Amino acid sequence: MAAFEDFEPIFGEARAVSSDSSLVLPRKFLFRVYAPDPGHLATCVTDFQSTTWVARRSIKQLDDLRENTGIVGSWPEFLDYLASSLKSEDVKLILDRRRKSDGSISAKLVAQKSKGMPLISITLSKLLDADAVEAIANFSLELFKAYKCMKESIAKEEGSSHQSKKAIPEGQNEGARNQRELNSHQRTKYNVHNDDEKLISLSTSGFEMSPEKVTARSKVTNPVVPAYRRAKKRGAILQDSEDEEDQDN
Repeated sequence: MAAFEDFEPIFGEARAVSSDSSLVLPRKFLFRVYAPDPGHLATCVTDFQSTTWVARRSIKQLDDLRENTGIVGSWPEFLDYLASSLKSEDVKLILDRRRKSDGSISAKLVAQKSKGMPLISITLSKLLDADAVEAIANFSLELFKAYKCMKESIAKEEGSSHQSKKAIPEGQNEGARNQRELNSHQRTKYNVHNDDEKLISLSTSGFEMSPEKVTARSKVTNPVVPAYRRAKKRGAILQDSEDEEDQDN
């Protein structure tokens, strides 16, 4: 059976719930589940003020938990389900005073992967005085370490991405720039062509021009010869031909 050498610590928020209306619930509880050694899994739940709860389970105890909750599958699959449940959005800290004969408060951390799935329930013990202070101090330190590790990981990924962009050959950068310039030129040419077509369309789609513009446009683009001049010219040519025939006869 696998141990906990590779178990990554899990941090989260637990919502305090109680059926005892006289019980004043703290505002927030944070929890931490981690492996203090390869053979145990530990849980710490605290409000960082006056209430801190802990639990420590061996591999054998967790295997019993797996059987009691009815989770089938291998041990690694159970650990995956346990981690997924603790990372879900609905982790509760169930507080109850009625089950304790001495009037103290019992507590258990309850989580499930999703609604309808098996419940993971871990019974907790309350710490007092110096033990509670030490647990809170360790929790705070480990939380800061996790934050620092995540921050360094993000910075490393951003650095790798930046180096990858710089590693692109200069020729490819030049080619990309030329392609952008070509695309820009083609778009400009396309826009100018469209503007010309729009101008032509406007000039022939019902917009009336002034008489001066019509006259000027006719003189420049279509110099038509008057009809009487065309007829007279043709008559002169025909007459010349008849005269030439008479002279030949």
